[in-house]
Amino acid sequence: MQNKNKNHKDETQVLHYSRPTANRIILNGINEFRDSIYVILDRSDKKYPLVEGRYSSIKEY
Repeated sequence: MQNKNKNHKDETQVLHYSRPTANRIILNGINEFRDSIYVILDRSDKKYPLVEGRYSSIKEY
């Protein structure tokens, strides 16, 4: 990845990713200072009220 800001074009990161499960992504690599990066991204179960309301039963008054 490279920063597209014209004032910070020297900021780059080389990242590799793996997907061990459907809900997890692991990023690892190095940044422009040769520091190592290791990030784990876990998907959270988010409930969307509009979608849930669409599948619930309709009550008549």
